[in-house]
Amino acid sequence: MVVRRGVGPWLSYALEAAGASEGSNPILDAMHSKQRAFFRHPAKAKALLGGRQGGKTRGIGMWLIECWRKYPGRSSAYITKTATAAVRRVWPQLLAVLRQFKLKAKLNHSDLTITFENGYRIWCTGCKDKSEADKVRGE
Repeated sequence: MVVRRGVGPWLSYALEAAGASEGSNPILDAMHSKQRAFFRHPAKAKALLGGRQGGKTRGIGMWLIECWRKYPGRSSAYITKTATAAVRRVWPQLLAVLRQFKLKAKLNHSDLTITFENGYRIWCTGCKDKSEADKVRGE
């Protein structure tokens, strides 16, 4: 087991077991060290709580995009209370990450979707209540 600087031995082991290594993903490698540790953590459920201007939305945008190689044909969603909020918060971050890493994808500004050549899709939307969330969950 290789212990990585700034990462505990338990996380280093988990990363190694999952096949992840430092330098293996340029998008994750471009993250701040605390973002990278959060998004590389193997837990299935995560909660992200932080102050303003802490890099949460940027990190989420990078994380959503970096999955395009791992999950061809699958979809990821960014859901907030309204689609307008998604447009204001994460959409510009997603577009900036695509530009930064020169990634090719089909953008649909009306549906707020990004589709990669391998079929991986990112969808930004809003859910005002639980019944709306149940509809999204069905898709």
